[in-house]
Amino acid sequence: MVDAPKGPFKLVTVNTAPERAKRLIGRLAETLKDRYTIIHIDNAEKIEEVEPKVKEHQPDVLFCASMWTAEEAKGIIETAKRLRPGIKTHAIPHGLQVERGPDAIVEYLVENVPKLLDAPVEEALARDLNRDIYVVDLIDIPDYKDLRNHGDSPHAPEHTYSHLAEDVDEFIKEHNLGKTVLIGHSMGAKVAMVLALQSPETTAGVIPVDNAPVNARLGSPFQDYINGMKEISANHVTKQSEADQILSKYEPSLPIRQFLLTNLVRDPESDKKTLKFRVPLDILGSALQEMANFPFEAGIDADVAENGNDNDLPTYSGPTLFVRGLQSRYISDRKLPACKKFFPNAQIVGIDAGHWVISEKPEEFRQAVLKFFRESDVE
Repeated sequence: MVDAPKGPFKLVTVNTAPERAKRLIGRLAETLKDRYTIIHIDNAEKIEEVEPKVKEHQPDVLFCASMWTAEEAKGIIETAKRLRPGIKTHAIPHGLQVERGPDAIVEYLVENVPKLLDAPVEEALARDLNRDIYVVDLIDIPDYKDLRNHGDSPHAPEHTYSHLAEDVDEFIKEHNLGKTVLIGHSMGAKVAMVLALQSPETTAGVIPVDNAPVNARLGSPFQDYINGMKEISANHVTKQSEADQILSKYEPSLPIRQFLLTNLVRDPESDKKTLKFRVPLDILGSALQEMANFPFEAGIDADVAENGNDNDLPTYSGPTLFVRGLQSRYISDRKLPACKKFFPNAQIVGIDAGHWVISEKPEEFRQAVLKFFRESDVE
């Protein structure tokens, strides 16, 4: 079954050439029509028209065209956000149309609009829970922090869960966050679990998503992802569509490919003509087996966790929610004893999804987290 396009998203552009804006947005909407319904409802030709247009249409999205300077675009966006809290805004880089032409504008928007419209679930959770949410992420989200060897963070040869947990711990201390609730998916789930076990006094709760505290052979898709990304790098692609075509040989799911390609950026060393990955593929590839393990003895395998009597294991007895994809093998029934061994007060909830639970079923995930906060004694 094919998911229906997201939206509709009502869009206002700020462009001194309204017919050109209409043509370019029309091409964008046509290209992305299987994923989003984008309705171009109006254009503001002058900065002073932005306020009445936003008041009249209450748009979901506003784009600043490339003729506006950074300072002008900042003012336009501030006006839109003041009048329409929650509006999604984006300023096309100044001069892009003049330097590279209309095709470059469309290509730029096709690459960047999905990042804008696929709003992270953490934004909704922050609103619903009335809490600050800090993201230490694997992909590039503006103003957020990436884990080592992900996004814009420094590259380092040491890539173990202990090192990654230390990175998160340093982030928490640096921002004086105190006791925090840790949410992590896949590799991030194990990072959250390790940090909770090592520093229970600073952990208010933990929500591991579709990963268990066991040693398990990492599925072949992850090696396929690395291989596909390396092939993209070797081909020096210039368009996101070219990269997606290559990656489709390794991963049939479009949402997963889109997630992986969020780390693909313009290479400044090629005058931004070619695309490259910001992540060190060789380091991540060599660390795949390490990422399959769990850095405590009972993580040897699920059978040991189920039948062993190791009383020296660290445990975290605070509020814990394991969210598993019912179509995924990462938290199978035989791995549940390991979850309970390390996290004796853990709740388990299943969502009808594969491994990419949050992106596949964001609303179901959000509701599960909200229910957990309502019913648990989370500080």
